[in-house]
Amino acid sequence: MKKNFLIFLICITIIISLFIIICYKVLYKSEKNTAYIKTEKYNHSSYNNPIVPNGFKKVETKTASWELENGIPKGWNNGLVIEDEIGNQFVWIPVPERNGEQDYKYGGFYVARYEAGVSENMQQVFSNIDDESNDVIGIPVSKKNVRPWNYISYEKASENAKSMYNSEDVKSSLLTLEKMKIIIEWLSNCGYDVYNDSSSWGNYSNSAFYITGLYSNDAGKNYQYANNLLKDDNMIVSSGATDRNMANNIYDFAGNLWEYTNTQYEDTKYHYSVGGYYGTPGNYRAASTKNAFSCDPVGTTGFRVCLNLL
Repeated sequence: MKKNFLIFLICITIIISLFIIICYKVLYKSEKNTAYIKTEKYNHSSYNNPIVPNGFKKVETKTASWELENGIPKGWNNGLVIEDEIGNQFVWIPVPERNGEQDYKYGGFYVARYEAGVSENMQQVFSNIDDESNDVIGIPVSKKNVRPWNYISYEKASENAKSMYNSEDVKSSLLTLEKMKIIIEWLSNCGYDVYNDSSSWGNYSNSAFYITGLYSNDAGKNYQYANNLLKDDNMIVSSGATDRNMANNIYDFAGNLWEYTNTQYEDTKYHYSVGGYYGTPGNYRAASTKNAFSCDPVGTTGFRVCLNLL
């Protein structure tokens, strides 16, 4: 009887040991595969062949095609566009490896195609706009024909930019001054005048162009809709109101509104804003212009969102 019981215990011990070994191998293999998949997902991303983050799709445009040529998207240097499930659009900014910065280990970053538009629940408000109505928490959009989000403080703009995306693949934020400079250099290399006079492709006081969309001629306090209207005054225009003010698929990067960055000016409470605004000439506030303003909400300053790949 004792002998049988001992044999039984030995068999049970062997079975349990085998079970533990098998489980360990299965789990170890699963963990290896997971790590491998995550590494593989981003290993094929480069400045001329970018990754499309989860939750986004490729968008074909007239000037930048995702169609492959020798394994590389034809429009990699012309502003490839992606779009999320609710229509927000972003543009690929290629950063060649020569820069060697860790933030761009995937070959670049995505920037909002449009200046940050007000949140969905604010989009039907067109009058009596000020810091009381606009300096609030909400999720911005990057869509065509939305009034830009001005009269907002730096703190609220930064918080709102972060609220747009926060997943294991992508986090959103304001642009840094460094990323603004990368976009500026890229546009300059593509032939846009970013350093001297940006009035030919931006919204400035000396720019004349036709718009279809919302506009304000009282510093963004009231808006109305126009169809093919000649802009001949100091106007703020809605996102993408004219293709004239598009550079490599990015709208209103020059003029319209100053755009906050999250780069602080020395040890002050101020943060840099970039791009100039609608109330000055394009040869005075070209797209590369930066200023360190008070971070209080004003009608001349808005923001733009970027995507950080994780």
